Amino acid sequence: MSPRRSLSSWLIPIALAAACGDDPTIAVDAPAVDAPAVDAPAVDAPVDAPAVDAPACAPRALLIGGQAVEPQGWTIVQSGSASVTLAGDATQLTTTTVGGAGAHLLLTRAGALDPAQPFAISVELQVAAVAPHNPFDAAAAILAGFTPPFGLGAERQQMLYLDAARIGWADDSAQFAAAVTDGAFHTVRLDYDGAGVLQVRFDGALALTRAGFVPGDTLAIGDQTNDPGVEATVRVRAVTEHCP
Repeated sequence: MSPRRSLSSWLIPIALAAACGDDPTIAVDAPAVDAPAVDAPAVDAPVDAPAVDAPACAPRALLIGGQAVEPQGWTIVQSGSASVTLAGDATQLTTTTVGGAGAHLLLTRAGALDPAQPFAISVELQVAAVAPHNPFDAAAAILAGFTPPFGLGAERQQMLYLDAARIGWADDSAQFAAAVTDGAFHTVRLDYDGAGVLQVRFDGALALTRAGFVPGDTLAIGDQTNDPGVEATVRVRAVTEHCP
């Protein structure tokens, strides 16, 4: 019969085995240590730059009435008895026949128009007095293309005249009835499509359309002729470039 072993003699091998990890029946789990998840920011390829919208087109004042015109980029072309004066919020153009000699007076702005591009120009004006136009001559006129001092023949054919009760092309190819000299300010707008068609609106109403229009880069407003007796008094309150 084997000698009885003490309890301590049994425990020592078990402890040693546990310490060495040799006993498969005894699981020793170390505490789980999870590394924190590190998410890098998502980077899309390619990287799109933020959208940049082009600035919205806005009307631009070319002339503000009641202020000196030269600092605003305008040139005065005149002869005979003619004057430019400031009348409240308007710029007044006056021509007078003296001793049988006529006068002419134009406000001109070079570079106001780009002949190769569409454009839209409005002129707010009051015609206080005006003599009837002659073919290719007008005491109250708007020219979307002008060569000093009176305009070339082609420019004068297609210029817009303003008589007391009508507006029209100076070659008399078309006209439109309008109460021009009723004492009120009226707005005349020129819209060019960039391809040879010019439309004229009088106080918003479509008045004239001209095909085959050939614009220049200089805008002119006023009395275009020095014919005796063909004179006018015109007050310009604003000239504005619009988005075409």
